[in-house]
Amino acid sequence: MPKNLTTYAATKAGVAHLAEGLRMELHGKPIHEAGSRETAFVTKGRLRLVCDGVAHDLDEGDAVTFDSDLAHHLENPGRGEAQFVSVMAAGLRRS
Repeated sequence: MPKNLTTYAATKAGVAHLAEGLRMELHGKPIHEAGSRETAFVTKGRLRLVCDGVAHDLDEGDAVTFDSDLAHHLENPGRGEAQFVSVMAAGLRRS
């Protein structure tokens, strides 16, 4: 591995699909480890991120990075399926 790259012990990535009107959230569980950051890239449809009580609407092709140790959920406010790629890295410091 090149010396100029930084690695993090807990990095996860995945593709998610949300049917029309559904939302993705954890109930009664810790969100993520303190200092965690998450990036979501919308590849199809529309997505709404609600983070720390503030809603952010995203269209196809949009991306967002946020502090994922704050209360948050993702939902599909549009018609049809929404699809997005999510990458979460634990333990990063906030910028």
